[in-house]
Amino acid sequence: MPGDEPQDGPSRRRSPVAAVIAALVVLAIAASLIVSVPGAFGGQDDAGADVTVPDPAAPRQDQPGGYLSQQTEDGIRAAIEDSTAGSAGVMVIDPGSHDVLFSDGEAEALVPASNQKILTHFSLLAHTGPDQRLATTAVAGQSPNEVVLVAGGDTLLAPGDGDPEAVTGRAGIADLAESTAQAMAGEVDPEKPVRVAVDTSIFSGPSLNPAWEDGDIESQEIGPISPMAFGSHQVPGKEGVYDEDPVASVAEAFERELGSQLEEQVGQEVRVESAGEQDTSADPLLPSEQQEGVTELGRVESATVQEQAGRMMGESDNRLAEVLGRVAARSAGHDGSIEGVQQAAREAVLETLPEEEASKADGLRIVDASGMTMDDRVSADVLGRLLLTAAADDSGRFAPMIEAFPVGGATGTLAERFDDPDESEARGVTRAKTGTLNVVTALSGQTIRADGSPAVVVVLFDDVEDTDAARDAADRIHAIVAADGS
Repeated sequence: MPGDEPQDGPSRRRSPVAAVIAALVVLAIAASLIVSVPGAFGGQDDAGADVTVPDPAAPRQDQPGGYLSQQTEDGIRAAIEDSTAGSAGVMVIDPGSHDVLFSDGEAEALVPASNQKILTHFSLLAHTGPDQRLATTAVAGQSPNEVVLVAGGDTLLAPGDGDPEAVTGRAGIADLAESTAQAMAGEVDPEKPVRVAVDTSIFSGPSLNPAWEDGDIESQEIGPISPMAFGSHQVPGKEGVYDEDPVASVAEAFERELGSQLEEQVGQEVRVESAGEQDTSADPLLPSEQQEGVTELGRVESATVQEQAGRMMGESDNRLAEVLGRVAARSAGHDGSIEGVQQAAREAVLETLPEEEASKADGLRIVDASGMTMDDRVSADVLGRLLLTAAADDSGRFAPMIEAFPVGGATGTLAERFDDPDESEARGVTRAKTGTLNVVTALSGQTIRADGSPAVVVVLFDDVEDTDAARDAADRIHAIVAADGS
């Protein structure tokens, strides 16, 4: 499946590292109105059976379930034993009481694989907020025949017209060219070429993380990260084929469309040519009226970052994770760089922990935003803390994280999971993020128990000998929790 985690990577051992376990003082709860799966999950493509699932955002006043039955605890321990993992971190937390209902190996910092995207999403919500849209703009150059195309972090652009109902392709380059041509028409000299420069300064530093394996880059599981692209860095019309120079592709499409639109506006052919890179003072994260030192000629805006995170989580889109991580970094006041991603995510985690317990996150290691490197480290209790913050959130800022996860047996990377009889209880009631590397399996999110109460469930398996066994064990744990209270 495009965007799913790779199956290979280096194997190694590590020593345990202490992390975080604490109760969270947050109001509110998640979960119980029934909604239909299709169309409800932040831009994910629908797949699998049409099942009904509890709405994670619906508040519930009568929260039972501050414990697990002995049978449930025994079942979880048996699943851990069957996982073939050398190291395991498992936690179950009740969002109503904030009680830890089950824990095993929760303090050890383990490789999260794509569960790293949970940290990235949390950072995005903490620093950027769920409703921010990413603007791709055109600003005036130094003469009426000069224009600068400003990248704003939208890598889900459409090469033609945008679709206001879409996540991928909401903003269209043809629409941007049209509004830009209209703004230029009264000043442009059609006898001279129009020169188009590109400003990509919203991101900085290397486009490839040095921690990524050459094999993963060669297989296109991950690749260079740009602040402007079509279809999450893919060549338009060629799913799974990634563009070697996505910024150039967007710029060329803009130039073609601008030439056509200018000809329509001024009544004669206008030659449009590339003018290379040019930094401006434009800040694409700010609205038009707050721009200083530039004249904005046109603007198109993406789907919200929360809707984009739905695609990131549902499809396990590695490139989009890296893009959104850099957007979060810029929103936090850091450079849109690898280092900025690391700083912003760490700050988001530490701000969630009580000050007196901040040192317990010393084992946290954030190297990338997608989880493609074996150098990332996070403990089950840190992941549990972030998920609990989302599950118990009533402010609307972090609750969308739960909604972005794919649904067991229904959508995204979970469409074909929970397919065994002893896993079926989780179908339709588990929303979780998958994670897979060569010796790593993870599955963390929220499960609705049989009594209607939600439970945060974190599963990290490391040094796995049998990936299939580990995946089945992770699915069983979520299913066992889902069946609890019946």
